Amino acid sequence: MPTAYGSIYQMFRLFRNFEIKPELYHYEQLMCRNEQAMIILNYTYLAFKTQTIMKKLLFSIFILTSIVISAQETENTEVNTFIDRWHQDAADVNREAYFDKIDEDGIFIGTDATEIWTKQEFYDWAEPQFTNGGRAWDFKAIDRNLYWGKKSNYVWFDELLTFSGGTLRGSGVLLKRKGGWKIMHYVLSLPVPNEKFGAVLKAMDE
Repeated sequence: MPTAYGSIYQMFRLFRNFEIKPELYHYEQLMCRNEQAMIILNYTYLAFKTQTIMKKLLFSIFILTSIVISAQETENTEVNTFIDRWHQDAADVNREAYFDKIDEDGIFIGTDATEIWTKQEFYDWAEPQFTNGGRAWDFKAIDRNLYWGKKSNYVWFDELLTFSGGTLRGSGVLLKRKGGWKIMHYVLSLPVPNEKFGAVLKAMDE
């Protein structure tokens, strides 16, 4: 028999006599299934750990956010109370308390174009309103917006004020000194409706 045919014949005999032992097949199948199970288990564990970490992270973010919001609300309350107290000092004709809240370098600008005062100039001008039975003024804030600086040691604001004569607008800057908040700059103005602005200018020229 030619050599080539002899080789094919020998291979045929080998394949014919080859047996797959059942116990070996089931073992390999079991190992394969175990490997798949371990992979699934590892992925499940990893997903669980990731979910747990994410929950902890979200909870931490929630707590930190709550602390920041609470601190901001506390600071807003502190500043609003300070400004309200300042206005009330004038209504109570408490000259020393009123001017103590203005910084030594503070500036007050009134509704008249000439009223640009240092603290001392404003103090001297207001003396009649705070002494000898004077009534000063009684402003009540009906609306206020606060704007914080990056370092939280200064804040600027605008507000609408009501008093016996109508409505005024105030805006100012506060600086936090070692002893507390101080008014660095305050501007008092008269808000004029746009449709009445021309008439107001005409009345001012008369």
